[in-house]
Amino acid sequence: MGRQATLPAENADAAIDTVLGFVNTRFDGKGGRIERFGSVEDFTAWADERGLTGGETVSESEVVAARELRSALVTVLLAHADHPNVTGEQLADAERFLNHAGSLYPVRIALSAHGSTVTAQSRGAAGVFGTVLAAANEIVQRDGWARMKGCCSPPCQHAFVDRTKNGAQRFCGPNCASRAAMRAMRERRRDAGD
Repeated sequence: MGRQATLPAENADAAIDTVLGFVNTRFDGKGGRIERFGSVEDFTAWADERGLTGGETVSESEVVAARELRSALVTVLLAHADHPNVTGEQLADAERFLNHAGSLYPVRIALSAHGSTVTAQSRGAAGVFGTVLAAANEIVQRDGWARMKGCCSPPCQHAFVDRTKNGAQRFCGPNCASRAAMRAMRERRRDAGD
């Protein structure tokens, strides 16, 4: 994976919560999480719960953009966990999308004697996207981006922070790790029986 990433500093917790809160809005296929970006009303309710829209109206195309941004982030986080189904082409597409999103949703940089902050410059859905991208940038700047991962147990793909010492965590929790181990064992037995 490259160099060892350090855990983000404690004051980056808000950035981590923002990215995880955005990415973990997908239906998980197990009935544990519901789709939060399924409609304008769903997305607006989610964003309003977090005070992100500033009361602005959201369009259907912006909800589609939210799902696309989320999908690109999920792909990158799955790549961080070395998910076997993420291809180089999928990762390149996700990175291109994120680079393009960075140009569409401008952020404001505030410098001070103590450092800097990056915040969304817009309101409404564009402000939500800018906030998520600014939070991801904060995590990158604190050298924690490679520790942001997606669970390798299908269909979960729940985003999490890898807090293990060696940075090798691939599953969001013990249930998914156990499920994946059982699935692998069944596949080995089935292959051995052929």
